[in-house]
Amino acid sequence: MWDVIGHNKQVKILQKTVQSGKIGHAYLIIGPEGIGKMSLAQNFINDLIDDPSHLINLDRLEDKKVISITQIREARISLSRTSISGGHNICLINNAQAMTDQAANALLKTLEEPAGKTIVILLATADSLPKTIQSRCQTMHLLPVPRNTIYDYVVKKTDDRSLAKIVSSLSKNRPAIARQLISRPKQIEKIKEQSDEIIKYLEAGPASRIKQAEKFLKKATKAKPDAINANLAAWELVLRDAMLLKNKKNELIINSQAESDLNKIAENIDNIKLKNLLEKLKEIKELYKQNINSGE
Repeated sequence: MWDVIGHNKQVKILQKTVQSGKIGHAYLIIGPEGIGKMSLAQNFINDLIDDPSHLINLDRLEDKKVISITQIREARISLSRTSISGGHNICLINNAQAMTDQAANALLKTLEEPAGKTIVILLATADSLPKTIQSRCQTMHLLPVPRNTIYDYVVKKTDDRSLAKIVSSLSKNRPAIARQLISRPKQIEKIKEQSDEIIKYLEAGPASRIKQAEKFLKKATKAKPDAINANLAAWELVLRDAMLLKNKKNELIINSQAESDLNKIAENIDNIKLKNLLEKLKEIKELYKQNINSGE
């Protein structure tokens, strides 16, 4: 049984491929970050090989932005060695869109003349690989997974409907993000706590809001990235809940324990302002993510 969230069509195709024994030499899985490319590939690989020594993992090195020709050449040498022992030999390349032109050309030689049972699996966030490579691969495009599919998966895994509501909302239709959230229960608890604080803040009068804002800014200057992410996620949940209540979709809110308080907030903020706040929050999260990634 494969442990993949959504992507049923692609799962069935790959499972039938394994059952038939007609395995291709190259697969290209394309989709945005967090969509579940790695999970799909790993389940496929697990059905093909038992010996981890027959798997080569490639990705950008920590201090680099590209996959170099040296990495590809080393992988080709390893593939030729393992092919002698029989069985499938797999090279899994994550972030394949980061290959340099020289690296892509070196990989092309392997795709043109695959040795024995060699399989290359490419994972890419964009449809930007050279056409010469794409034409030699069986390509799969992964689309966002419906929220209810993620919700059902979390309930099945954890038997916690409250957690499933939060995870399916925050994961933005991306299974890998859902898995990360499930594995961080303390982060989820922090989001819940901060959601309650934000609701109190939005309900309070001007003087109380100023005090709360000062308190938050003091915390933020000392906070670790996980804490700041939790706070931004909490804001997102509260504003989203207010918008849902504004549009009479009470059954979809996350912070159901504070529905009466959220109703008061929703009554005092119009839809346009809520939408603008959510857009602004999205910009802040993106800017923060960029700053963290750049080391600033």
